[in-house]
Amino acid sequence: MHIAILGASRGCANFAAFELLQMDPDNRLTLLLRKPDAIHLDPLLGPYVNNGRIHVFKGDATVESDVAKLFKGPPVDLVVSGIGGVPSIGLSGIKMASPICTNAGIALANTLSHVPEPKPRVVIISSMGMGGTHHYMPLLHRIIYPWLLHDPHQDKEAYEQILKRASRGWETPELDLTIGDEVLSEKAYEGIPEDVFDQLIIVRPAWLVDGPVTDQMRAAEDLNTWTARRSDVGRFIARECTQSESVWVNRGVIVGF
Repeated sequence: MHIAILGASRGCANFAAFELLQMDPDNRLTLLLRKPDAIHLDPLLGPYVNNGRIHVFKGDATVESDVAKLFKGPPVDLVVSGIGGVPSIGLSGIKMASPICTNAGIALANTLSHVPEPKPRVVIISSMGMGGTHHYMPLLHRIIYPWLLHDPHQDKEAYEQILKRASRGWETPELDLTIGDEVLSEKAYEGIPEDVFDQLIIVRPAWLVDGPVTDQMRAAEDLNTWTARRSDVGRFIARECTQSESVWVNRGVIVGF
């Protein structure tokens, strides 16, 4: 399998890349990184760059011409997007310098519209509470998230809507008017291509924490859960989102302990 990964320098996508390589010796990865030299020092992925199983392009996931580099070689079977920005924390919660997930989603949707059939499956890493799942969260999360994560979650909500619009397997949603124009305007949303690819899986982790793989991950569309380890999310993506008959195709899944 040939897998293209966005955001593999850290976090869940980094672990997903490692698990995909461990799972099948025939898997090959193509990564788009802003700082590709750093991946050679990555304890998980560095050895696979050196042995040729990972190919790296330098680029920005929010720039369509850079994202297109991922599709210049052999056909891509799977795209995993774990894009996320570097936040700052203040009295009004976590702030983002720009809606990076939204911009990356637009770039990916536009790029895939030019990729020949068959299109790859797309797996995106979002967040618990998105896509109308707020009421499934524990009470404390429902209280804290709207204040602490308002800006990142507007970005994630727009991200989901963009990829749903581009997917043939989801009903095209009306733009959520609670998303500010500074994140995604109605004009920008209407310009996103529809019905581009067939299969989209939205992975919505609970509050992310570090730690080794536990194999205790639970998954459901209506899961009530507190935390998720980044390493476990990576393993879930590799093992549960890649099979041809994955039960999560064209569904949103909450994952956590």
